[in-house]
Amino acid sequence: MSKYQENWTRMNNFYQKKCEQQSALQIIQKERSETVLVNAAAYFLHPQKGGAKINDQMLKNLFKKTGYEYPCEEKIGKLLCVKTEYPCGKDKKKPLRIDLVMEFENICVGIEAKVDFKNLDNNLPAYSEALNSRKRERECKKFILLKTENADRVEEVAKKDGWDIINWSELTKNATYIPDGTAVGENDIFSDLLKSLKGIETMPENLDYDGEISKLDRYLQDLNQNLDSRIINEKTKKWRFREWKGDLGIRQVIEPRLVIEKPGRKGYTLDVCIGIRGLQFVIFKRGLYCEKLYEMMNDNFSYYYWQDYQDHYPLFDRYVICERELNGPKFPENVKSVERMDSVVVKYSDNWKETAIIHIEKILKLLDGL
Repeated sequence: MSKYQENWTRMNNFYQKKCEQQSALQIIQKERSETVLVNAAAYFLHPQKGGAKINDQMLKNLFKKTGYEYPCEEKIGKLLCVKTEYPCGKDKKKPLRIDLVMEFENICVGIEAKVDFKNLDNNLPAYSEALNSRKRERECKKFILLKTENADRVEEVAKKDGWDIINWSELTKNATYIPDGTAVGENDIFSDLLKSLKGIETMPENLDYDGEISKLDRYLQDLNQNLDSRIINEKTKKWRFREWKGDLGIRQVIEPRLVIEKPGRKGYTLDVCIGIRGLQFVIFKRGLYCEKLYEMMNDNFSYYYWQDYQDHYPLFDRYVICERELNGPKFPENVKSVERMDSVVVKYSDNWKETAIIHIEKILKLLDGL
């Protein structure tokens, strides 16, 4: 087995292992949904619900950030109620809501949760006003719950209005499900849900086998530069070129992509996947299914419906070109289409960039005609 084949096999095995170890939230593609994760956190923070199954460890972690030790009758008291998406009035006719509010006998706690985000643009003063109205004579504690890597970006804004920072790993530290044997299969259910919360800050595995990622990044830059000098002219100015290597840790991408897209309503996109084995060409239209694009693919190419390493199913409106006889859709023989070697249309050789540009020019010309 050649070195590149060995590295690709290791990468593919890594992705397969990730799929096999998926939680229920990952299977339904809700593992990064703030709404879903806040509801899960609320469950395990409730002492009569999930809190009882983890010895109230998340509540203990939360109040440790306030300087109190849970349980504490004098400072905290009993939990009276919990509300997710707590209403805080409106801002420019848009409803405002705090992700989670917990009302205890002697203290109110507000939590605004973040998973993957670019900026903290919430109306924190309005949130604070709503909490102050609710607490009456009680103490009030306010938290921004986020990933450790994002804490520095928001700390100044948060503290300006009296909000403290707690990260997901601090909240879930030492939280372990304790089965009580009252329900069949409950160990799997609650452990799985807790696993999703604890996995929010899981660091991605280093997969730069033998400098493979660095090499692919160089290929990506080389191809982008060659395209700039070769096909950027009056006709192709309508196309936009950018490099893509994953989004905010949401999707771990080892093989980067050159994204060539048409701005505006048409939204046709060509993803050139710079892979360990060579180049794959994925064609789609952003946002909406396009029958004209579907007909063009059937008239001009053999293709598979695209299924990336982390996709659960083939995507009905994304097409990866393959080298097979007769145009139209093909069955990938019980593997994901990304794994098929005949979908790697351009192999690395002395003239691979020239061959890639010929394919790209052909595809863009066909998309221009739609």
